[in-house]
Amino acid sequence: MSSLGSFAQTTTVTGTVKDANGNLYANGTVSAFLILGTGKPVPVGASLSSGPFPLTAAATFSVSLFSPATYTFTVCGTPVSIGPRGNPIPNSVCFGTAFIAVSGGSLDITTQINAVPPTILGPGGNPSGVLVNPVITPNPLNLDVDTHFKGPNPYVDITRFGARACDRNATPCAGGLTASMTSGSAVATISSASTFINGDGVVVYGAGSASGLTTPTGLAVTNVLATMGTGTGLTTASAAGSTTTCYKIIARTTGGGYTPASSEVCTTTGQAARGAVTDN
Repeated sequence: MSSLGSFAQTTTVTGTVKDANGNLYANGTVSAFLILGTGKPVPVGASLSSGPFPLTAAATFSVSLFSPATYTFTVCGTPVSIGPRGNPIPNSVCFGTAFIAVSGGSLDITTQINAVPPTILGPGGNPSGVLVNPVITPNPLNLDVDTHFKGPNPYVDITRFGARACDRNATPCAGGLTASMTSGSAVATISSASTFINGDGVVVYGAGSASGLTTPTGLAVTNVLATMGTGTGLTTASAAGSTTTCYKIIARTTGGGYTPASSEVCTTTGQAARGAVTDN
């Protein structure tokens, strides 16, 4: 007569844990708890609880569990010190998952775990990526990274609104770059390689929808002198001269759309010398 041994089946359970902001639960822990029906005994080879097992610096884990079975998992972040500076209390964020069925040779439960994590704590007990006002810890606060302020204090950094530095010795900042575009298309083909990146703003003259403006008409030139700063509209009549000067006028939108130039309009009684006048 012979007897057959009974061997428990196991499943290698893996996962990566991060919160809704993408912060990793690096160097935290994960524990597994067996879920049994009412009155059901613990199967041979199984344990009611397993762990805690360490998470790696990349917040990954790999554990071997009895299967097939149903488990709930508890994950805890790395403890941080919160509370009074002289007597800080180590604390960490922990959460539990819903019931997860475990079976087969291997199972990745990243999706099930990442459906529930709260924001992990950073230095001082603040959620990672968030500073709580006033900042009292850590003290001193050392910033070893590039810092950009959106303002208004201590200043407004234009890069927080999408601007970036541009190499004036390379296109497009160096000039000379041209582009062609077919009517009705949203694609412009540039004449040579450049340092454009996604998100850069460009102007392609002549492209886009019509401005909706009409070309100015009924124009006349009146010779005047500015009585205050030029462009203020404060003027006085100018003495007649004998210089001919002609102009063409466009209408322009605030977005840069413009009309074709108007017909040429001229004056034949302008001054020979124009611009700033110095009186001694």
